[in-house]
Amino acid sequence: MLTRGLCFVIGFGLLALAGSMGGGFMIFLDAPSLLIVVLGGFIFAAMGHGPVALGGALLDGMVGESGSPSQSQASAMTLQTLRVTIRGCGLAGVLIGSVQMLANLDDPSAIGPAVAVALLTPLYAVILAELFIAPLHSNLLRRGLEEGSHPHLR
Repeated sequence: MLTRGLCFVIGFGLLALAGSMGGGFMIFLDAPSLLIVVLGGFIFAAMGHGPVALGGALLDGMVGESGSPSQSQASAMTLQTLRVTIRGCGLAGVLIGSVQMLANLDDPSAIGPAVAVALLTPLYAVILAELFIAPLHSNLLRRGLEEGSHPHLR
């Protein structure tokens, strides 16, 4: 049986391999897009739950055991907020990049970086929110159900 860690490594390794086959992995790295999605998503989630709760929720989702049913539920709610804020930042990045592109149609050298922001922010958002955070969130929900902390899901 594959462990969570091994599944994580294999899954993200496959994504990296597929990305590198089309011209190198470096074309997928864009600092403005990373700032928008990663930093923006975490800052907005921390605004709702606080940075300590956010870090604790990430740790709770990655670790196999939880402290209590109520802690699992609180961490699951925090990770759900993180997923939403990351996806929101990904969408905002599409709009920011599109506006930058349209504003610079007369300067062909500025169009490429703007398109990169418009296309890479949703890619980063999907990878981070749905392929990394969502399994952690599901892990916490499953644990909460096993411990009886989610009466609305029983």
